[in-house]
Amino acid sequence: MCSEIWHGFVRRDSPEKLYRTYGHVRLLRSLDMPLDDIRAFLGTPDLEAVRAHLARRRERIEDHIARSQRALSLLHALEDQ
Repeated sequence: MCSEIWHGFVRRDSPEKLYRTYGHVRLLRSLDMPLDDIRAFLGTPDLEAVRAHLARRRERIEDHIARSQRALSLLHALEDQ
């Protein structure tokens, strides 16, 4: 992710805060992040905490993909019977 986006996530004193925050909410919702998680994420004070939030979200998405792949494999197996 580019440094401008990182900077925007952790900086709170900009006159463009509202616009930037709305853009971030849209971005995070596109990752299927729940609103409670987005609130916590946007309240995160530093870059390391931002990275930790993103890593947790990535892990959830990876888990979801793995479950979906197992379900898809099962469906293929059932169709082949």
